Amino acid sequence: MTDFNTFANSLVNITNENKKGKIIRIVEQEKKKLLEKVDSLEGFCKYIASQIEYELKKTDSSLLVYYIDLNTLTDEIVDHAILIVEYFYNGQKEQLLIDPTFIQFTEQKNRKLTGYAEWPGNKLSPILVSQLLDTGVIEITEEIFNEYLNSFLQEKTYFSLEKYLIQNSVRMR
Repeated sequence: MTDFNTFANSLVNITNENKKGKIIRIVEQEKKKLLEKVDSLEGFCKYIASQIEYELKKTDSSLLVYYIDLNTLTDEIVDHAILIVEYFYNGQKEQLLIDPTFIQFTEQKNRKLTGYAEWPGNKLSPILVSQLLDTGVIEITEEIFNEYLNSFLQEKTYFSLEKYLIQNSVRMR
């Protein structure tokens, strides 16, 4: 027989998996809707981020959803937008980065590199690239976010995502 704490913890685990799964399903649905209208996701990062943000906020009011234009984080021109989603699980803050259009930053045949010295997909961990290409969603820490951001930049930088989100969460409320 399981005790109450084990039972309660199992419910929380189910909730966390459902929450992350729900986020991934929304990302996949919005990506599918867009691909029914266009041939490629290239150049649609701001549009799809806005659509996903709307659906996430409509679906789960406990999520904090931040739309981030990467140009606002650096002096270099990045021209890309993403979402950061925060929620709590077992008293810990979980953060997800959503970028369903990352494929445009990966090296492929018949595609020319423009605006960057190197393909961002070649500078990012293969595991993270794989997750972004598969689901458009990765779990992040401050370190992983900086790896992601630096994949777009010529000069490495450290950006305090936590400080940025705190400042912007005050503006959200």
